[in-house]
Amino acid sequence: MSLTNRATPIPDAGPRIRVHGLTVTQDDPVRPRTLLSDVSFTVDGGQSLAVVGESGSGKSLTVRAALGLLPPGLTAFGEVVIDGHRVDNDPRTRRAQRGRVVSLLMQDPFTLLNPLRQVGKQIADGLMHSSAARRSAAGRAQEVARRLAEVGLPAEIGQRYPFQLSGGMRQRVGVAAALAGDPRVLITDEPTTALDVTTQREVLALIRSIQRERGMAFVLITHDLRVAFSMCDQILVLYAGRVMETGATAAVRERQLHPYTHGLLRAEPPVDRRLAVIPTIPGSVPAHDDVIDCCAFGERCALAQERCQAGRPVPVPVSPGRSSACIRVADLPETDSTPADPTPVAATIAKPGGVIRPRPALVQVTALRKAFSGTQHPALDGVDLTVGPGEAVAIVGESGSGKTTLARCLVGLERPDAGQINIGGIDCADYARLSRNDRIRVRRLTQMVFQDPYSTLNPVLTIGATLREALRCDGLPADRQAVADLLATVGLPAEMARMRPAGLSGGERQRVAIARAIAGRPRLLICDEPVSALDVSVQAQVLTLLGEVRERFAMAMLFITHDLAVVRQVADHVYVLRAGECVESGPTGDVLDHAHHPYTRKLLLSVPNPDRDWL
Repeated sequence: MSLTNRATPIPDAGPRIRVHGLTVTQDDPVRPRTLLSDVSFTVDGGQSLAVVGESGSGKSLTVRAALGLLPPGLTAFGEVVIDGHRVDNDPRTRRAQRGRVVSLLMQDPFTLLNPLRQVGKQIADGLMHSSAARRSAAGRAQEVARRLAEVGLPAEIGQRYPFQLSGGMRQRVGVAAALAGDPRVLITDEPTTALDVTTQREVLALIRSIQRERGMAFVLITHDLRVAFSMCDQILVLYAGRVMETGATAAVRERQLHPYTHGLLRAEPPVDRRLAVIPTIPGSVPAHDDVIDCCAFGERCALAQERCQAGRPVPVPVSPGRSSACIRVADLPETDSTPADPTPVAATIAKPGGVIRPRPALVQVTALRKAFSGTQHPALDGVDLTVGPGEAVAIVGESGSGKTTLARCLVGLERPDAGQINIGGIDCADYARLSRNDRIRVRRLTQMVFQDPYSTLNPVLTIGATLREALRCDGLPADRQAVADLLATVGLPAEMARMRPAGLSGGERQRVAIARAIAGRPRLLICDEPVSALDVSVQAQVLTLLGEVRERFAMAMLFITHDLAVVRQVADHVYVLRAGECVESGPTGDVLDHAHHPYTRKLLLSVPNPDRDWL
C-alpha cells in the first residue's frame, strides 16, 4: 500500500485503470477477517472488462475498494493506478478524480438520483468543469440538453423529477449524470438488472457507443453472463473474494480454464431450446477465510481431488492473456465434454398444429381492462388469458406492458375496470363482492411469489414464525415438524427456522418465500419475476425447485418475466403483452421459434447473444 500523501505520476500512463494485489480486511478486534485478497486487473482506454461471479464473490467490493468507497470498518491494501496516477491511500486525489476522471453508475437509478431535484439540475452538478456551464445558467441549460440528447432523451426531460420517468429513462439519466464530467473510466455495477430486455439492450448499446467514441475504459459488474460475453472484451471471474480465471471473452467462452467458470456457463439457460434438466452448481459461496488454505471452489467442484484441498491455488498464466487458479487446469478437456443436456421436455414442446390445453380451465380471464388515473393509455386493454390445471403459463413483455397489473388483478390487489376473472369456478373480478367463504377459497387456490423476497418477508420475524403464520392461515398444523417439513420441501435445513431474513442469502430468502406461498398447497402459484435479481447459479436452483414443486403438487403456475430464456425452460404456453394488449400467444415452442408479431421478434432479438452483433 502506498504511504504517499499525494498522487504519484506513473511514467507509462497507457492503462486507464490498473489494480494489483487488492486486498480488503474487516477491522474487528475480536475476529478480524479478510474479505478479498490479491485481485489484479488492467483496463486500457477503449477497452472493457466484465467482473462476474455469484453474490458474495467480491465483485462490488473490488470496485468500491479500488475507488476508495469502502464503509467504515473495512480497509483496503494494494496498488491502484487511475489515469496514470497511483491513488491508493491518497483520498485527496481520489476525491478530485471522482466524476471527472472516474465515474460510477450504480444498479438502481431511482435510489441514485435525488427524488426532490429535477434531473437536469443533477446532471448539471457534474458540469462545473465546463467553461460553458461556469459562464452562465443558459450555458448550463444548453450543456444539459446536449448531454440528454447524447443518451437519446429530449431536453424537456431535464425539467422532470425521477419519479416521473420510466425505469429505462431513469437509467439513461443516470448514464448522462455519470458521464457529465467526461470521465476516462466508467464503472457500472449491475446497470441493467431491473430492466427488460429491450431497454437493457438500448442502455448497454448507448454505454458502449459513448465508451468507444470517447475512448473510455469500461468496467461492468454483472451476474448476467450473456450480457458480459456480449458486451466486454475481457472477463474476470471472482469467487469467495479470489480470482478464479481471467481472459478474453471469446477465448473464455470457447474453453473455460476453471470448473467454476464452466459451471456458471452451464447454468445459464438457453433461449433456443428447453432442457430436461437445468444444470446447477450445488451449495453456495463460502466466506473467504473459510477456504483460505485450499481451493475455494473445491467443496462444490465435481472434479475436485484430495490435492485440491492441500493448498491454496493462485492464478497462473496458462496462455497469452489467460490465467487460471485451478491446479488441474492441464487435466481439463480441450472442449466441453459435459454440455448442458439439450434433450427437450417432450410434453411441453409444441407439435405441428399446436398442443391440447387442459380443460376445464383453472383460470379464465376475458376482456380484462384496467386504467390508472393520470395515464394516457390503459394498463390492460381487453386481455384474455387461460391457465389450465397443472399448466405453466408465462406472461412476457417490456416494463409497462401490463404484466404485473394483470397478476395483481388476479390476486385482488387491483380491481379491474371491466372484464371477467374466473378462478376455480369463482367470479373474482371484484374481491370486495365475494362472500367470506369464496374469498377464503380463492386465497387458498392462489398464492404469489414476488421479485424481492427481502421486502415481502417480515425482517423482525424468524423464518419459523413466518411459516407458522402461513400454515395457520390455511388451517393447517403449525408445529415445529410442520415447519421443518415445509423447509425440507424447498431444500432448506430445519435449523433455518431460527434465523431471520437478514441472515439468509438471496436464493435462500426466495426459497423461504416459495415455502410460504405453497404452505396451503394452492392450485395456482403466481410468480412475478422471481429470479430476475438472482445469480445465474441460484436462478437455476430456484427454477429447478419451482419445477419440482409444480410436479409434486400438480400445481399450475403463472410466470411473469422479461427473460425469454427462462420462459423457454418453465412455460408450456406464453402470452406476449405490449402496452396492455396481448399481441401474440401460443405454445412456447411455436411462439419463440416462429414468432409472428414484430414486437415478439424484437424481444427475441434483444436477448444478449455473443454469437452475433447484438449491440
